Amino acid sequence: ILDRYKNFNNMDGNSVTTENSPESYPTAASSQPNTEDLNGDHTLSETESYFQYKVRLDPDEMIVGQNYISDVLEASVKTENGANRTIKWYQFRVPVYQPDKVIGSIRDFKSIRFMRLALTDFNQPIICRFATFDLVRGEWRRYNFSLTEPGEYIPIDDEGITIFDVSAVNIEENGKRVPINYVLPPGIEQELDNTTTTQRQQNEQSLVLKVCDLKDGDSRAAYKTSDLDMRTYKRIKMFVHAEAEEKDGLKDHDLSCFLRLGTDFTANYYEYEISLKPTDWYASSRNDIWPSQNEIDIAFEIFQQAKQDRNYNNADVSLPYIKYTSRGKVTVVGNPNLAQVKTIMIGVRNPKKKSMEDSDDGMSKCGQIWVNELRLTEFDEQGGWAANSRVTARLADFGNITLSGNTSTIGFGSIEKKVNERQKYNAYQYDFSSTFNLGKFFPEDYGIKVPMYIGRSQAIKNPQYNPLDPDILLTSSLKALDSKVEKDSLKHIAQDYVQRKSINFTNVRKTKVQKKGQAAKKSRVYDVENFTISYSKNKTFIRNINTEYNRTTNYRGALTYNFNTKPKNIKPFSKIKFPQSAYFRLIKDFNFNTIPKSFSFRTDIDRNYNETKIRNISNSNMLIFPTYNKFFSWNRSYELKYDLMRTLKLDFAVNQKANIDEPSGKLDRSDPFYKEKMDTIWQNVLDFGRATNYHQTFGINYQVPLNKIPIINFISLNTRYNASYD
Repeated sequence: ILDRYKNFNNMDGNSVTTENSPESYPTAASSQPNTEDLNGDHTLSETESYFQYKVRLDPDEMIVGQNYISDVLEASVKTENGANRTIKWYQFRVPVYQPDKVIGSIRDFKSIRFMRLALTDFNQPIICRFATFDLVRGEWRRYNFSLTEPGEYIPIDDEGITIFDVSAVNIEENGKRVPINYVLPPGIEQELDNTTTTQRQQNEQSLVLKVCDLKDGDSRAAYKTSDLDMRTYKRIKMFVHAEAEEKDGLKDHDLSCFLRLGTDFTANYYEYEISLKPTDWYASSRNDIWPSQNEIDIAFEIFQQAKQDRNYNNADVSLPYIKYTSRGKVTVVGNPNLAQVKTIMIGVRNPKKKSMEDSDDGMSKCGQIWVNELRLTEFDEQGGWAANSRVTARLADFGNITLSGNTSTIGFGSIEKKVNERQKYNAYQYDFSSTFNLGKFFPEDYGIKVPMYIGRSQAIKNPQYNPLDPDILLTSSLKALDSKVEKDSLKHIAQDYVQRKSINFTNVRKTKVQKKGQAAKKSRVYDVENFTISYSKNKTFIRNINTEYNRTTNYRGALTYNFNTKPKNIKPFSKIKFPQSAYFRLIKDFNFNTIPKSFSFRTDIDRNYNETKIRNISNSNMLIFPTYNKFFSWNRSYELKYDLMRTLKLDFAVNQKANIDEPSGKLDRSDPFYKEKMDTIWQNVLDFGRATNYHQTFGINYQVPLNKIPIINFISLNTRYNASYD
């Protein structure tokens, strides 16, 4: 049938298809599908599985608040006969997560492949025009758990079903909204889009929280997750608008708006709540739609003071602590802090009727609020300073001494740093290092070399905020303490402290000194000049808010022996007179060495001892014991090189690693088992440790003397044999 009417698109005035277009690609959209396999899996799918949303296009039901209609825009247009006609455009906001019906086995929204729009049950011709058909992303999510205030409730109230919707209104789509049109809050201007060649104002919108049948004492809210540090700012602000679903349906203080900042939703948060003044229907001015009484404007200092008052009064941290201000109510639960705001919640509440004398009627409420321009203001512009210094002194040829230090204060930061990235601590650090040649204490003809290095450093960081209460200034926490002992203890705990000490002697040795007029001494196996000794000790101590102490001590010692000789080469047949023939060179040049060319030995010991104790900052009833991390290793290596002949060379090397096992726990003279532990360690040393790795290599290199045979003296041949054992 379609072949018979293959040009029906053009006949109906529809957009052209590829078949009728001179181009090789579609130049416009087409109502003619290319294939019936819409999802492109080349399979005839007979299973229906989808979410269904139904809208009734009945003139009697095209009312704001029904059929997902959020707004109606009326426009007067001139028709072809010259008459003016009122045209209505309806704005539908269909909540995706609330389908009217679920067909098939579909369960979630993770794999939505296509959408269908179907029109059914019409008995008269109708034309539907769609201006925009969009999926609207929402950064704010509905909070689906209970936010009911504690107290008594009438049982029948629990049978009601509260309607709650989270949406948005904007100036472009809802500028002529009825009964209250959307306008910008006072003092707010639309931003200009500077990315286009012509100046274009960007759309501006507000978050809408719409409730109906919200029972007395109940709340509904939307939230978003974040990771913000708000300590650098002083205030948080937000515009709020409230309106009733029916004319005169709300009175002042019937609804309230709350803003909740915390690390979670119910256990650790700050909350600020204000009573709302509803806007009268058909109001049009900015100040009436966004009244100043509804604006949230609170200093963070009020949050912090409320938490300090609660802690000072030893109130239960798990229960809401309420403090009333001149314009609203502050609630603190748990231990929130403005340094790590993980959740932001904005909600609407029907305040609970507290007593019979309360003017609250205790009835359910319907209405909606708009919230806009949630912002942080008045950031802390306090600047800091920093300084570096360095002094170096040279003590002739005996040594060098270097002393360096640096300091930086709260608020210091480089030019490119943002406000939140500026330093939040006072830092002090000094480093002392020196190198000395102690061999200068001995006569020069002794040839003794004793290089020594000494280093010491300290780094201290005093935080601006109390680490145990990260949004409270440390100075404020110290003022709340009574005794000097408590204040000193808090300073000690809050401080970040690192201390390092080190001393080492590297390659301590005696060199051969050839006196003037004397011949050079011959190297012997037992010469003290063949030995080199190294030793080092490094200690590190760390403490901070999480670590009571972290001590690390490292010892290293090494003994090296190197003996190099010039072995005598013997040619036993060199003086024998052979016939004048080049072929006898093989015998005449035969040679060998009497002793090895070199021998070396190295042994080094490395002992590392670490003791760490975590600070108990969460549960005073829990005992935390230190942990120990220890290793004691002993490595040995040997190497022998022996040139048997000038053409035959041998080399042999051994590397061995061993562990000296230590008893568990702390090694301290106060330990009653200290002697037994040390005896165990020394016994392991005398046993040369517990071998954990052994590596041996052996190699032979031989140069075949083909150059001594005249007929093939242009050929060279080298061969190498390697063997290893592990």
